[in-house]
Amino acid sequence: MKRALVLLALLATAAGSLPAQSVYLTPRIGAYVPLKNLLESTDPGSGLFREDKATTKFDVGGRLGVWFGNSFGFEGVVDYSKSAVQTFIGGFRQQNLSSHIVAASIRPMFRISSPSGNVALILSAGGGLVDRGGDYINGSAPPATQFTGRTDPAGAAGLALVFKISRHIAGRIDVDGYTYTAQYASTGAGSTSALRQYDLFITFGLTGPFRRYGVPGE
Repeated sequence: MKRALVLLALLATAAGSLPAQSVYLTPRIGAYVPLKNLLESTDPGSGLFREDKATTKFDVGGRLGVWFGNSFGFEGVVDYSKSAVQTFIGGFRQQNLSSHIVAASIRPMFRISSPSGNVALILSAGGGLVDRGGDYINGSAPPATQFTGRTDPAGAAGLALVFKISRHIAGRIDVDGYTYTAQYASTGAGSTSALRQYDLFITFGLTGPFRRYGVPGE
């Protein structure tokens, strides 16, 4: 979480040193949707296939951005979800461990506006960090059972639909994706397999002031 706040602080510092910017803040809520297993292995006790799967859960986050004109800018994005991790052995669920994920990124962004100036698409791509914590990482008797490798560099990209609600407020629907490699290690169990992850954050938020931030035409 501290790393996520540092990323946003760096963005805010950079924005304050550049002229003619239009700054916006977008609180948002939605869903965290993991698409791949965190871990795949053979269970030593039964010899059956084991899968550790993060669960789809409620997400809360925010965006802080700055525009340099009508079509180009930079933004920082942070999301937090209490996504648990479920363990399946031979296709049957064995346990449910509490966990959480924090994803943060900094991205350049590009805006394409409608002729009316009331709707826009925003495309963004960049990089950041993904951090997983909770009982899944700590284990039953930390530090002996605690995983290392909980924080990973990640590529990030997003697509947003922005639409005018009033002169100063716009609604924003986002689909953001992160990709990274999940691999953990502990003193007793050694290293897990390295698996490529693809996580989605599907959210809705309100942003403003719309007149300076929003699509051209204001």
